[in-house]
Amino acid sequence: MFTGSSPNFGLGNEWDGEVNFIFEAEAVLCQQWQVFVDYLWYKSTLLNDETAMIPMLTPAEGTREAAEMWQQYLAFFKGENLFKKAPQIKVDPDNGKVEATKDNGEEIATVSSEIDLPPYSTLVIELGRLYNQGSQVTINKLTRLGPLDAPVKPEYFRYNW
Repeated sequence: MFTGSSPNFGLGNEWDGEVNFIFEAEAVLCQQWQVFVDYLWYKSTLLNDETAMIPMLTPAEGTREAAEMWQQYLAFFKGENLFKKAPQIKVDPDNGKVEATKDNGEEIATVSSEIDLPPYSTLVIELGRLYNQGSQVTINKLTRLGPLDAPVKPEYFRYNW
């Protein structure tokens, strides 16, 4: 997991007022981030003629070449309607899966599915939640009870890219 205030992931110039954190996150946290990004993706508005002309986004006067490049960029988004009806978004309270449909009932793909990022297994999420509670119980193998082993591999708690 990588998070921070740097707009370029810390790859460019360094500024004293920025910090970035990189750490290996548990499956529960990664799954929640995946749901969060999918949800925001559906709620976002495409850049088009109307959205691009917000005063803060209007480019400053520059060269003729820059103005032509900007117009070419704006032309890429022609045909998009800023005020189109937003999709119906549903979030499953049990597994956090985000789904969106258009007015005609057609399902819209999530950004996770577009980049082939598979959802986390509900078993992995539940095991992660149990381990996060902090208490674990072991069986004394020296007693006369039969073996009661239920090993859980550490790989179940990690997403394999």
